[in-house]
Amino acid sequence: MFAERSYQGGLESLSTLKLQESLVEDHLTASIHAAARCPPLNETGSKQIMAALGKPGPTFMSELLDSITEKASMAFPTQNKRTFGKNGAKPAVLGWLQSLYRFSNELPEALEKITVKSDSEEIEMGRQWSNTLFEKALAACE
Repeated sequence: MFAERSYQGGLESLSTLKLQESLVEDHLTASIHAAARCPPLNETGSKQIMAALGKPGPTFMSELLDSITEKASMAFPTQNKRTFGKNGAKPAVLGWLQSLYRFSNELPEALEKITVKSDSEEIEMGRQWSNTLFEKALAACE
């Protein structure tokens, strides 16, 4: 969320966002690799994963993506998508969203393989919900 707060919608804040994105990607990659190496969890371990996934809250992803698309449109009040594309912000914002979208699929898929069945199913439903949010955000920025 800190990275999102530093993004104000324009080019000047994109370099800060890119650095913070890189740090987040490193942590997500490490988490995905750790899950891939982990043997299947018992009920207790699976519940611990579910508790961790519940943080920072169930509305976090929708609030984050809504804020990003809102800031992008506020930076260009005419909401002229050609202007958004010409100033260089569009590729950076789209790239960031696409990267987060990829990770929002990879991490749950890795966790689904090690959690108990009921938790795997819940993770999958969350992944699908998140995909819908990302698709909406990507469409708003294209």
